[in-house]
Amino acid sequence: MKTVLILGAIDSFCDLIEDYRRMGVRTVACDYYEGAPGKSVADFGYDVSTLDVDKLEEIGRRHDIDGVLCAFSDRNIEPCYELAKRMNLPQIYNPELIRLLTDKIYMKQALKEGGFPITEYAILKSDFSDEELSGFTFPVIIKPIDSSGSKGIYICADCDEIRARMGDTIEKSVNYDDRFIVEEYYPYDEISITAWVSGGRAYVTCVYDNGKNFDPENPANVSLCNVVFPSKYTRGNVEYFRDLVQRMTETFGVENGPVTVQCFVGPAGLKVNEFICRLAGDGAYMCSAVMGAPAVADKTENYVIGNPVDCADLEAFNPDVDETYYQIGVYVNVTGRIYFDFTKEELFEKVPGLVRADVYAKNGSEYKFVTTGGTVVCRLYVRREDPEMGYVDYLDKVKEVISIRDESGCEIADFHEPDHELRDECYEI
Repeated sequence: MKTVLILGAIDSFCDLIEDYRRMGVRTVACDYYEGAPGKSVADFGYDVSTLDVDKLEEIGRRHDIDGVLCAFSDRNIEPCYELAKRMNLPQIYNPELIRLLTDKIYMKQALKEGGFPITEYAILKSDFSDEELSGFTFPVIIKPIDSSGSKGIYICADCDEIRARMGDTIEKSVNYDDRFIVEEYYPYDEISITAWVSGGRAYVTCVYDNGKNFDPENPANVSLCNVVFPSKYTRGNVEYFRDLVQRMTETFGVENGPVTVQCFVGPAGLKVNEFICRLAGDGAYMCSAVMGAPAVADKTENYVIGNPVDCADLEAFNPDVDETYYQIGVYVNVTGRIYFDFTKEELFEKVPGLVRADVYAKNGSEYKFVTTGGTVVCRLYVRREDPEMGYVDYLDKVKEVISIRDESGCEIADFHEPDHELRDECYEI
């Protein structure tokens, strides 16, 4: 029996742990969050920071692990690399790739030098002058240079608002105490392209639409509100996306592993936002498997423990599937015990088109922490069966079935309802 160490144990990691369980692989989950649910699902769980490589190595050697998986966080890429290097385990990363993935200064330079379309950006210090942004069109987005998890991101209307917000943005940085990144805001359609890379060749498995809400009162200022797949941009653009991902894979020097390219599409065409070399978070990595595509998660899970990865199913796959699916998340934004009385069976009975339901909590579960954007209680994947119904219509059906209450009986379910119109029209790429 092989053993894998998983860096992270919040709700979303339970899916990966269950995958390994079905494969007959022993799991060790580490997370500094006390009470993170993945630790109770795994064979072994430890209250250890995923950044503490010495402690991770001690645990890894204790359990004679065959591989390490970092999954959804860029912060865990470097410790994942270091642990795999120390223990001579299968490896996805190298120091140069890690620098490109985790530092937006180097990532933006690589994208610019590679000739990829990107929005105007600047790296500013905390004592910046207004003249440094004289060529920018406001509003703009400010971000930490080397943070992750959508922390410290703000939309700013002018330089005064940047100065008011930049302290929190810089605080979220790991290595930069006086600099941050500014990008022109391109508030149009957001898409992500997922692929598996084998021997330097990228195989696109899914293109999906991301809906985001930007709430000025929320410190994170951004939350995922809907996922639709395949993307409305898939039709007629598959070869373009394949070429784009392949060129980016070569630019970043990825040999093997899961990759995701995040883009925006608007009146000025497609703009590349970010390149990711890990499984996409918020359950998006499952989209390909739900619509019948080769599962990137399955290939990642096998690769990191040294199992052979067969790419024959990727050769002929076309991600332009003639169906539409919705991912609907249900979250809570408070700590404490939560109560609900819906079951998986009831969800499948009452939610039309439901093809997969992942429930991450039990009635009476205690939530000891809340992650960025809220902690997910369940995710549903729905196939659109009625062409007259859209995402919001299916969301309304879900809200009729799901109720989550706190200890006082107050309704606390957060459905991340879109705060904008969901358009069917496409901009030209």
